[in-house]
Amino acid sequence: MSYNPFSNGDESSDLDQAKGLFDPWLEQGRSSLSLLSKLFPQLISNPSGLEDQIMGKYQESPEAQYQSKTLTDSMNRQAAMSGELGSPNEQAGLASNLQGIVGRDQQQYLQNAMAPYNMAVGGEQTMSSQGLKAATAESLIDQLQAALSGQQSGEFMNLLGSMGGGLAKLLMGHLGAGIGNTLGAASAAEGGGF
Repeated sequence: MSYNPFSNGDESSDLDQAKGLFDPWLEQGRSSLSLLSKLFPQLISNPSGLEDQIMGKYQESPEAQYQSKTLTDSMNRQAAMSGELGSPNEQAGLASNLQGIVGRDQQQYLQNAMAPYNMAVGGEQTMSSQGLKAATAESLIDQLQAALSGQQSGEFMNLLGSMGGGLAKLLMGHLGAGIGNTLGAASAAEGGGF
């Protein structure tokens, strides 16, 4: 076995310490999963509910108000010059154009309101995924501890060896050289190789 500056000579203890490193991700993953498991059923059962809630607070923007006033003044001047001011055609055309301005303003308001919401949900999904990865890593460490203590056959070590250097690199990158050396030594002892 090579010199391991991070090891106290007890690989099982090193692995226990390594498992503790995943705790923040596990806890955040659990928290995110709890939030998402409440949020998604609400969105599925009432997809427009969130939009209705957001749009309930909508107020026409100053830009849309200015565009509406400018358009109304312009169309009324044109209608007056052609003798159509107040006619059904002029009123319908004005209403249609005003509705377009308000519709674009509402759409922009909704997009602006949804952007932080979408970012937050995406972040929670990422944290939930990180929690799953941490749980998977802890499970691998549990299996490795069992293999090191002789509770399992060499099949697990052979599996690790057949995975190539990816697992060792992952663990070394996230847990430090100590656990990587422990994995490498255990695999070599069982005939596998990283």
